[in-house]
Amino acid sequence: MNRADRQTVHGKFMLGLAAGAAILAIGGCGRPGGTEDHPNFSGTWAPNRPVVSTETNIVSAGAGTSVEWAPMSKGAPETRKLPTDEELRQSTLDYTDNVEKLAVLDDDARLANRNTKPPPSLTPTGLVAHTEINNGDYIKDYNERCLPGNAVGGISGASMQIAQNGNLIIIANESGIPRVIYLDERTDADTFPNVRGYSIGKWEGKELVVTTTKIAGKFIPRGLRDGWPMSENIVLTERYALSADGKTLTVKRYFDDPAYYTERFGMMTYYGKQEPGDLLITQCIESLSDQPFISVAEDLNAKRGRK
Repeated sequence: MNRADRQTVHGKFMLGLAAGAAILAIGGCGRPGGTEDHPNFSGTWAPNRPVVSTETNIVSAGAGTSVEWAPMSKGAPETRKLPTDEELRQSTLDYTDNVEKLAVLDDDARLANRNTKPPPSLTPTGLVAHTEINNGDYIKDYNERCLPGNAVGGISGASMQIAQNGNLIIIANESGIPRVIYLDERTDADTFPNVRGYSIGKWEGKELVVTTTKIAGKFIPRGLRDGWPMSENIVLTERYALSADGKTLTVKRYFDDPAYYTERFGMMTYYGKQEPGDLLITQCIESLSDQPFISVAEDLNAKRGRK
C-alpha cells in the first residue's frame, strides 16, 4: 500500500469518528452517559494490570494486562494466570526475533517458517478452514493490503476511547476501527456483515454485556502471518465491569463458533483510566509500520509514561 492509500484509510477512520460523534450526540438526546444504576465507561483506557496491595487494598499499575484466548475447558479467563514481566519481555524478544528472521526470507520461505499449528478444539470443518487460510497467501495478502482486523481479533489489548450517552456507546481503539454499541433492544436482522460486527448491549446490574454478530472475515489474527479460522456465524460476547474507584475497567471476551470449534473460547483484559488525550492510530501508518516492533513499543510506553 502506498502513502496515498494509507492516507485515504486514515482519512476514512477520522470521518468514521466524526460520524460516530454525531450519531452519539443525536442518539443520546441530551441524556447523561451514566445513571445512578449504570456506570459510565467514558474516557481513555489503556491496557494496565491492576495489582491489589494486601496492606492498603489499593489498585496500582502493573505489567501483563491480558489473559489470552483459550478454550473454556482450560478455565474461565479470571481463573487463569496473567503473564509475568519476564514472560512478557521474552514474548516481545521472540516476536522481534521472528520479524528479523522473516524479513530476510523470500515469500516461499516465509510461508514455510510460519507457526501454523492449529488451535485446540477445532471441528473437522474448522481444521479444513484453518489449513486453507494458513497454507497459502491469504493472510499475507490481507496484511500487505493493510486491511483491518475484525471485532474478534483486532480489538483486544489496544488502548481505546469510550464515549457513552443514553442508548449508544462508541468505542474507538488504536487499530482504527470505531465500534457502535446499541442499548435500545434492537436486533441485527437487517444489517450487513462488516469487520466491526453489529453490537447490541444490555445491562446486568452494573455490568455491561455486549453481543456482537455479523462479523466479516475469515480468520482471527494470531501473530505475524498466521491466524485461527472463523465462520460467518461467529458470536463475540463481552462483559465490561468498572472498579469501585472508577480507575480499572475489566473486559472479559468470549467467542462461540460451533461450525469451527467444539467449545467456547475466552480471554480477559484489564484497562487503566488515562488522562484525556488522543489515541495513536497504528493501522496503516507508514512511520510506525516501517519501524522495528521494539522501538514502536518503547515509543508508545514513553508517551504513556510507562517503562
